[in-house]
Amino acid sequence: MCNRKRKIKTGIRQAGLTLIELVVTVVVIGILATVAAPAFNSFFERQRLIGAADSLYGAIRFARAEALKKDQEVTVLVSTSTASEWCVGTVDTGLTCDCSASDCTVDGVVRTISYSDFPGVSATTAGGSYTFNPKRGTISATNEVTFTNTSGSQLRLELTKLGRPSLCVPSGSNVSGYSGC
Repeated sequence: MCNRKRKIKTGIRQAGLTLIELVVTVVVIGILATVAAPAFNSFFERQRLIGAADSLYGAIRFARAEALKKDQEVTVLVSTSTASEWCVGTVDTGLTCDCSASDCTVDGVVRTISYSDFPGVSATTAGGSYTFNPKRGTISATNEVTFTNTSGSQLRLELTKLGRPSLCVPSGSNVSGYSGC
């Protein structure tokens, strides 16, 4: 009989990361996050600015449509006690509304927008009341509301006598996607 010794190969290989590879990966991710953080902050500031302006744009379009549909005056009130504390309320009863009292309603639904929904965005306006004529959807006077974020970027809502809102970027501002005022 032959006594042959056989070598048995298990074929099991160990795989994984060494501690050094893991540390290098974590350091690279940390550096990339540090470089990207300011860009994200700028992005979020710009999106809050656009959101505030779009919300007012939508409130005005809604109010005009409701005035025509219901054959009743509908008013959008923009209150700017200070630039950083502003609110927008829509009311269909012909009365004024106070955003903090939640009496800004259309068909019993509260319709308000405020600075707390868009932190870091301030608003300025020369006038603050837009009442839509139920026969033609027009308003008595033109006006504009300018929104500004903490970086100084601005977006303006302009309202024509026909009651049509438009968003534009004042000169010197850097919000892309909108035409200049």
